[in-house]
Amino acid sequence: MTRLQRRAWQLIIDFTVLSLAFWLAMMLRFDWNVPPKMFRQLVIVMPYVMLLQYGTLVVFGVTRFSWRYIGLRDAVQIFKAVAVASTLLV
Repeated sequence: MTRLQRRAWQLIIDFTVLSLAFWLAMMLRFDWNVPPKMFRQLVIVMPYVMLLQYGTLVVFGVTRFSWRYIGLRDAVQIFKAVAVASTLLV
């Protein structure tokens, strides 16, 4: 597998995980019964939320981590990236 193919798969997996996390958060928020009005809003907002979250992960260098060797310093970077993205979303 070439480097470009690996990077493409990594992007696909990253965006899939981000979208699943967003869907799961909404499902948990509404006890697995999302109202139609909120569902439409979810579909409209989801791409922007995913791009913002992924952008902050890139800025903090989280996408370059080798997950096999994650340590406490890397976990702090992940926490910072998530905190910044959440603050911007709020």
